[in-house]
Amino acid sequence: MSADLTIVPLPGPTTAPILEKDTDYVFDTSRTTLVIDYDLYCEKSKLALLSSYYFSDTGLYIFDVIGRRTSCIAGSLLNLIVTFFGLFCDSYPFMVAIRILQGVGQFSSYASCYIWVLEFVPAKYRNYYNSWSMLIWAMGYPGLVLISYFITNWHYIHVAACGVFILNYVPLFLLPNSPRYLLSVGKADEAKSVLQKYAKVAGKKLDLTDVTLTVNDGDESEKATYLSFTEKVASFWREKALLIEMLVLFYGWFVVCLLFYGLNYGWGSFGDTPYVNYLYVAAGETLAYLFLIAVTKYMGRRFGMIFCFGGACICFFVGMISWQWTDVWNLERFVSIVAIVLISCAFGLIFLYTGELAPTTHRGTVLSASSLCARAAGFLGPFVTDVSEDSRIRLAICALLSGTAAMLFFLLPETRGRAIPETAEDVTARRKEQDLNNVSSIMKLKVG
Repeated sequence: MSADLTIVPLPGPTTAPILEKDTDYVFDTSRTTLVIDYDLYCEKSKLALLSSYYFSDTGLYIFDVIGRRTSCIAGSLLNLIVTFFGLFCDSYPFMVAIRILQGVGQFSSYASCYIWVLEFVPAKYRNYYNSWSMLIWAMGYPGLVLISYFITNWHYIHVAACGVFILNYVPLFLLPNSPRYLLSVGKADEAKSVLQKYAKVAGKKLDLTDVTLTVNDGDESEKATYLSFTEKVASFWREKALLIEMLVLFYGWFVVCLLFYGLNYGWGSFGDTPYVNYLYVAAGETLAYLFLIAVTKYMGRRFGMIFCFGGACICFFVGMISWQWTDVWNLERFVSIVAIVLISCAFGLIFLYTGELAPTTHRGTVLSASSLCARAAGFLGPFVTDVSEDSRIRLAICALLSGTAAMLFFLLPETRGRAIPETAEDVTARRKEQDLNNVSSIMKLKVG
């Protein structure tokens, strides 16, 4: 693209400029992009994209309504269909509609699948399941680079993405529903059927004919039934332990995603093309998720989150020291890279921690609400570096956010190696068991 760009003032009181497409523009005609085709620059499309992405997560408490398996398959099919429509997209409003539906489908597919499988995995393997799923997430970056580098028309990129989606979605039809979920909504017979199928696959004999499955161990009188959305909201107020833990999680999601997306956008300064930048992001996240295996194994969930947030806080404070040893490298850049790894590790860990803290009856609702907090932070993240021209102010803000998150996570219990709760009442019992109702116990750093 050549020089001679037209700069036009925005209407209203602001004087910030935007770019308009002009006849003096010279584009590389060998490849097409959405931005070029629809003349999307700066403020012109921000509001529409903001509303489309945020809308994508609203109302997704359906994970707890229609079940993990149904939500996952429905979201996957929706994402596949609307992505294919990208081949026929011929206007910006059409693309906004596609993005809204993609957001709904992709989040429903990924989040419900994560919960679905998490409820199958034994406690001692959850660490590896979580780290493996995050590593696959990171591998999406080089996959995107490969597709977009060799396919020069963005319409056909949608078709290529559909091919990848199909390969990922086929196994979903082979797995049965989560027995935990089925039991939490009072479908004990279906839960028995699923358990017997798995026993058959494992070559084990399992006779549940005369067995009564219950939500809480040893309490045969308690059989769960489906909770409506209003009943779930009421349970947050009734069980204060659940409310406290979920509010801390929501703040943690907001902070980790604000810093995750803000810092990861900083990778753009390392490469000279978007392809190289995405590969840097993939390398950084892969390193973080490998580190995550050790963190969760040896530190647990609670101390792992405190370690990641606290370590990032220290990095941001150290980065305020002015020390430049080459034209490219200085202390701020070095400690920011360390902070990226720590925040990426926290990003991967908070998925697992949320799934283990939230009870089965509320797990889908809690993850959806957490995603709303994360989505809001994701919009703000890339603008963190624009808060002030003074880098020390930006670093101080990041340090304050990560430091307060680290302190708040002292309020949460450890979940490593423990059974995940089934009901809101189980959350209250867990806090009593770990003696987290007094300050002295809360401030103990128990690793495990």
